Amino acid sequence: MTDSLLLALIGQEMTSVIFVRDYLQLDFDGPRLSLFVWPQVTTDAQARQIGDPGYRDSLCSLIGHPVRAIDENPGTGLALHFDSGSIVANPDPSQLEGPEIAMLNGIAGSTGWMVWRPGEFPFDGPRERHSHTRRVSSQDLPIAHAPRPDRTLMRKEPAPSDLSPDMAVRSSPATALQAGGELSEAQAERDALRRELGDLRAHLCLALGLLRREPGPEGLEVLSVASDKEILAAVRRLIVDALPPEADNESRWTLIDDEILAGRKIAAIQRIREEFGGSLHDALDTLVQRYDQLRRLRPDQFAQDADTYWEGFYS
Repeated sequence: MTDSLLLALIGQEMTSVIFVRDYLQLDFDGPRLSLFVWPQVTTDAQARQIGDPGYRDSLCSLIGHPVRAIDENPGTGLALHFDSGSIVANPDPSQLEGPEIAMLNGIAGSTGWMVWRPGEFPFDGPRERHSHTRRVSSQDLPIAHAPRPDRTLMRKEPAPSDLSPDMAVRSSPATALQAGGELSEAQAERDALRRELGDLRAHLCLALGLLRREPGPEGLEVLSVASDKEILAAVRRLIVDALPPEADNESRWTLIDDEILAGRKIAAIQRIREEFGGSLHDALDTLVQRYDQLRRLRPDQFAQDADTYWEGFYS
């Protein structure tokens, strides 16, 4: 479809694959396609789904390869085709976990973005190929695909006379430029917040040293971000480590520490409230922080190991 921002990806190399907890981001040296459902990836004539052996490596093997064609129709959903494989997002209803399937932003020379949602083209029909839709490749478009030195895509917008009758008539809000009045203010704010939260998670992982660097195919390095639980645990450790040691204050912890080391968590909470006051919730937070500190400073004095310490304790 020639009214789709997705056309700007044709000729662009995929520069990175980012796994962000429960969704995927494909970068094209500026443009970014976020997929909120796990796509099918095909390389070497082998199709793989999330959970299949080699799924991640197959995705990463497409890094450095340009997009040769795109496909949007109710039969295939949303597809990117490379010389050596393809990435296809065409989820079953059971796979949908949010209001969006995919989002594209960061197109050079455009302040808009595009969002694909369930029930909107090309996810508005049965999962079979429709005869009125077709693949779009570089041969079909009036686009100069050789990027300039600054890697800005040069694009000539097609005139109405350039479009076939089918393409001129077929227009859907799911694939139209989502700018200005195309998205409601609430939808735009939600989409922007989702992007900002993803970027914040990535920056936090970088600052906290939680980015997982793992070897990928062809010598590439794959970066994966940590879960929210892991991020919060790292922040909690920073807070505990930043507390200045005070001799007088440490003396107040002697009996509390004995309870924590022995695994008597309820008794420790009671002593914390007696010593420092505060609510039950405050005492529980203090218990967890003190436990983290003792686990690092006095690990050999615990009666239980870290894997079993909290078993049976519900807060």
